[in-house]
Amino acid sequence: MSKVITEANKRAGKFDVIVSDPVLAKAIGRLSSRGRVRVLRAPRGLHAPWSRIVYQVSYLADVADSSEGGGCRLASKTPTRLLLFQGDLPINAVIERVRRLSAYRVSMHVAAPPAGQEGRFLKRLVRSLDVDEGRGTILDAWREGDRFVVKSPTFEMLSAPIAGLGLLRNVSPKAIDEFEIDPYGAFVYWPRLDVHLGWDQFEQAANPAAKLRALQMSREFNARYGQAIRRFRESTGLRQCDIPGLDERTVRRVEQGRTRATAGALARLARAHGMNPTDYMARLAELLDRSTPDA
Repeated sequence: MSKVITEANKRAGKFDVIVSDPVLAKAIGRLSSRGRVRVLRAPRGLHAPWSRIVYQVSYLADVADSSEGGGCRLASKTPTRLLLFQGDLPINAVIERVRRLSAYRVSMHVAAPPAGQEGRFLKRLVRSLDVDEGRGTILDAWREGDRFVVKSPTFEMLSAPIAGLGLLRNVSPKAIDEFEIDPYGAFVYWPRLDVHLGWDQFEQAANPAAKLRALQMSREFNARYGQAIRRFRESTGLRQCDIPGLDERTVRRVEQGRTRATAGALARLARAHGMNPTDYMARLAELLDRSTPDA
């Protein structure tokens, strides 16, 4: 039978995490488990009926396909997800190996944590899967120019504009790079700035429509948002009856906060102002930042 790293992993679970590298296996140590995750040292036993989602974890340099000898072979032709550490491989070698592995058509993530931190990274994967099956948690994060990228344990990725991340808006790139990720993936943390951001905040910044839907649960926000719509309309000289596709009564109710501004209504308002919806919503967000509710 496969060697099981913890006794708790003997229970049936939803995830199998294969860690064949002895250094990585040792780095995991003993983790408490709710029974959702089995951490295995070899792929045997994966065809048991409870093995639903498989992760294979290895250094990228150790992965070999079926035509090569040695190394850590893939558990099967189609393991569900591959988590691979870059280690000391130069970028050209990383590109070539990823290209070869792409032939397997697997979901894959290549991580590059600081040297010696692979164990902490792997613990975060196991803990987040065990606590809430990886939903709404952050496995990896990095900055790309003026955007901040987060990736979940299920390998879902969000790319959020830093300008839309509130307290990070005017922070230098160097300071933004000085972040940590919670051991359970609950949030990204900037110690010097005392800023915490979770998956929901990144999702709302990456998708303004999602942010709006979340905020629209608040009557107070709907009132403030309606005021911003009215102020911007009045600043451009448009009347409530000048919005093609929306009758005057609907515009009035939106501006009074009595009904939420739907995506369709925002698109028509944007068109009436000669703008696309994204730019129009960004302009409203600026007005919201500078405004307070009317007395």
